[in-house]
Amino acid sequence: PSDELNITFNDTKLYTANKYGAVFMNTPSLFSKIRLVYNNVEAIGGTAVFIDTLANTGQPLKTFEIKGNTSITGVSSYTYNGTTYTSAYNDTALISLANVVIDNGANVVLDAGGNALYNIQMHSYEGRQTISIGDNAHVEMKGATAANVDMSSYNGGNVINIGDNAHVEMKGATAANVDMSSYNGGNVINIGNKAYVDMTLSDSGSSANVDMSSYNGGNVINIG
Repeated sequence: PSDELNITFNDTKLYTANKYGAVFMNTPSLFSKIRLVYNNVEAIGGTAVFIDTLANTGQPLKTFEIKGNTSITGVSSYTYNGTTYTSAYNDTALISLANVVIDNGANVVLDAGGNALYNIQMHSYEGRQTISIGDNAHVEMKGATAANVDMSSYNGGNVINIGDNAHVEMKGATAANVDMSSYNGGNVINIGNKAYVDMTLSDSGSSANVDMSSYNGGNVINIG
């Protein structure tokens, strides 16, 4: 869209020590929307994407889109050109408070590496946030110390859409692979036709693969 600022990294290896990731997603005055795209990217460090503001329309206007063969790996520190950098994490997640779009046919690995509570965090403080996993996409999430996806809702509920024939694996979470706790507005997970979803918890301290606790507004999982 002409009113959307598009920032794309193609065929890139990124090191991100800053808690805001490689790009500080603060809305410029000339643009109401921002889209950050990783296409065939290997990202290493702390938080890859942090969204700090939402529009007062009640809908997030920041999108993180992932294409091709892309991996995001959380580490406590890394060395580049002889200098060691300590990785920082904002809201204790690799991807925080963004609309996430994983394109059709993409191959994506999100590995918190035991350094972040979540791979993806959505809180809907000022409007619904969505994770959209495209048709035939392959997504693996692992290494989170709490939940692979935290979609706790505080204002309007959040949504995960998993496309037809998509393959999604979530491994090793210690609390829940998906935390759907709803405090104000229910959350929804839509799973497409012939999609494969595999969730495996760690052996210690785990509660359930999907925590559907509801305090104000029910949660729903739709299959097929």
